[in-house]
Amino acid sequence: MGLEAGVVKPIKSFSTWFWDYNNDGWLDIFVGSYGYFKGEITEWVIADYLGILPKEADAHYPRLYQNNQDGTFTDVTLKAKLDKIMFPMGANFGDLDNDGYLDFYLGTGEPNFRALMPNRSQF
Repeated sequence: MGLEAGVVKPIKSFSTWFWDYNNDGWLDIFVGSYGYFKGEITEWVIADYLGILPKEADAHYPRLYQNNQDGTFTDVTLKAKLDKIMFPMGANFGDLDNDGYLDFYLGTGEPNFRALMPNRSQF
């Protein structure tokens, strides 16, 4: 079912949220990643920041899928600039700045950081 819908990554995920990120009335999908990494997780985050991650790391990025309104989804992770190693263990969403678009908050276990992602409607 996921393959037919175009939802195939990350390979290992920890949590998933359904929400309408683009205000079109259709639920989109954010899939958090929590893959297996050799070494310390912090090393992977630093390598990602420096742009020296191995190619296979792409399979472990979280994914944002936009609903195509026909039972399929398009991966808009790059467009949304979410192609980073992160390990969300919890999240929530709401219109934090009252601009009419849902923003989302990601909480992680390791490395210890928090991210508030304001939705700017167009990436």
